[in-house]
Amino acid sequence: MIVLVLGSGGREHVMAQALARDSQVQHTYVAPGDQHIAQDPQLTRHVTCVDIDMFDAEAVVGLARQIDAAIVWIGSATAMANGVSDALRRAGFNVFGASSGAAYIEVVKSYARELMAALDIPAPMGFWCTTPEQIDHALDIFGPPYVLTDNVLRPDTSPTRTGLVTDNRSEAEQYAHTCLAQPGRFTAEPAVLVDEYILGEHITFSYMCDGRSVAPLIPVNTHYDPATPYPAVLPEVSGDMYDAVTERVVRPLMQELYRRHTPLIGPLSVKTIIGPRGLRVVGFDVHIEQAEGQLVLALLRNQISDVLRNCLHGSARNLRMNWAKPQATGITGSNQSINAVMPRSELKY
Repeated sequence: MIVLVLGSGGREHVMAQALARDSQVQHTYVAPGDQHIAQDPQLTRHVTCVDIDMFDAEAVVGLARQIDAAIVWIGSATAMANGVSDALRRAGFNVFGASSGAAYIEVVKSYARELMAALDIPAPMGFWCTTPEQIDHALDIFGPPYVLTDNVLRPDTSPTRTGLVTDNRSEAEQYAHTCLAQPGRFTAEPAVLVDEYILGEHITFSYMCDGRSVAPLIPVNTHYDPATPYPAVLPEVSGDMYDAVTERVVRPLMQELYRRHTPLIGPLSVKTIIGPRGLRVVGFDVHIEQAEGQLVLALLRNQISDVLRNCLHGSARNLRMNWAKPQATGITGSNQSINAVMPRSELKY
């Protein structure tokens, strides 16, 4: 089969590597890809980068037709939110990637928090701020460390692309005011989320989704403290904890997205902090992050094409995942930002 991967960067590199290991995948095209994918010696025979605008739905549909893609796997949440996945589905392609409506749970933080409140999903205490006065009030209430996130997912070049965790009040104010100064996006007005700081373990629970049901992947425990980048011991994630997240968070979310006619067919990552008051959901991703993908997909013994096809056919619940090891731990050492792409990771057993 021919697979088209849509996106550029580290996560698409990981996706291409997984597809290159799959004996059922004849060739993978990555659009637009990047130089790291194009120059990876392990991918030379299996992967071709195609330089197109991944946000141009007409161009993407044309490429999918040209290469006769059996599956289109979308890595870019922005492309999904801009309707590219919807256009591909209307053209009759099998698309593993969220609809535009489902992608909003990642690209618009206020939409995600509204959903979480409606479904009684536990989240950090926070304030939505749209004025300088509201920003000052929120920072006064919580005090340092300050935790701030732009309401919308910005381009890579934006100074508010990632969230901010800082003890510096001036830095927090500058970040917040920059969020408000930028234009709205994805129909959302400019706003900044100021959250309480929660000391706890950052654990990502990831799933492959078919619109109604899910297949869980192994959890990734992420350590974000640059002062101690390689702790001797990190807590394990129990099966009971994963079951609790699945039942309390993921299944209600999937049902609500389906009810809203925006089903999620694709990856889902639930970003959590396990702190003194228990589970808090920080946010959602509708793609597999680079470091998490390196950890998880490297341990997966299933053919990735079988996983994708089961989800596309509504059979995620029937998947039996086979793993080389039961758990992976991602360790990062150079960025405290909760929403940052993790620059360094190691596999720990």
